[in-house]
Amino acid sequence: MLFFWGVGLLILYAVIETAVRRGVDSSRLHETIQRLEARIEEMQKPSDHE
Repeated sequence: MLFFWGVGLLILYAVIETAVRRGVDSSRLHETIQRLEARIEEMQKPSDHE
């Protein structure tokens, strides 16, 4: 009985984790974070002007 309860909780955890990940990936916040990361990477690259 405890085994089935544990398996059920693991399945529920996986479903909730996937839903949250998809929600964050499709949000405006995720898009903003990606743009900021790209801008930071550009700033960290050595420039050819020197």
